[in-house]
Amino acid sequence: MAFSVFSAFVFYQQLHLKNFRGESRTAEVVLSISCFLGIATGIVFLVRYGLRLGWLSPLLLFGISFVSKLVVIALEVVFASRSSRDNILLSMLGFIGWPVCAFLVFSYMPEVTE
Repeated sequence: MAFSVFSAFVFYQQLHLKNFRGESRTAEVVLSISCFLGIATGIVFLVRYGLRLGWLSPLLLFGISFVSKLVVIALEVVFASRSSRDNILLSMLGFIGWPVCAFLVFSYMPEVTE
């Protein structure tokens, strides 16, 4: 669950960066850095998860995350106007949200005992 939320925060930051229309170059650079760090963190987590539990596990986790993002986007389209203001809010929440979720997914990664 935490990885799906982490993934959603990073997704909305990427979406905001792709559609960035702000006048502040600094804000765009900070958003770019956050996106890069979020993507890198996600890749590191999936690789580490795969090394610990086998490679099917991160593929399954990635698939669940992808499907959950599709569900969230579908609900957003059905129930909201998907305004850019909503995307910006989710993107800004991502500055705190994805690092917290990343901490949780790394902290609760199962240990393999042989």
